[in-house]
Amino acid sequence: AFDRGSTVASFGLLSVPNFALGVVLLYLLALRWQVFPSAYESDNLGALLFSMVLPAVTLGLPLAASYQRLLRTDLITTLQEDFVHMARAKGLPPLRIMFRHALRPSMFSVVTVFGVSTGALIGGSLVVEQIFGIPGIGREIVTAVVRDDFPVVLAIVMLVACTFVVLNFVVDLLYSWLDPRVRAR
Repeated sequence: AFDRGSTVASFGLLSVPNFALGVVLLYLLALRWQVFPSAYESDNLGALLFSMVLPAVTLGLPLAASYQRLLRTDLITTLQEDFVHMARAKGLPPLRIMFRHALRPSMFSVVTVFGVSTGALIGGSLVVEQIFGIPGIGREIVTAVVRDDFPVVLAIVMLVACTFVVLNFVVDLLYSWLDPRVRAR
């Protein structure tokens, strides 16, 4: 039941674009039920972090849904491997088998997609910044393009490119942590 429910929820979240999810969350949680602030607040650190919850959820939920689908598929495959059957035959607890033996080999596709989806995350943040009124790098690049401020555009593009390169390097480091065989090469 949990597997089927999470599958339906992840497909639902994958089919909703960021801007639509952001508008719905803003309407329901900020305007209708007034759980979160409707605008960006930077008075103090607590208010800033609290006002960042809705934008973070808007950007993170669709990505989490795609990661959940990938991890589920890889875990189903990994749980059929011989080393998992051997761990079960030894009498290891199911949670230890899952977290110690099956999860690590199943994380490769999730880590790969994390590295690649960074560009989509940065692109989606532009729309989310507009919806929630956040003065961020997305709004700054739009303003720079409108004003023909090419040095600022180049600086932001270089910053985003460097961030992308650093995150892909972190992904390579995670590969060596996940699989000791990669470390040996």
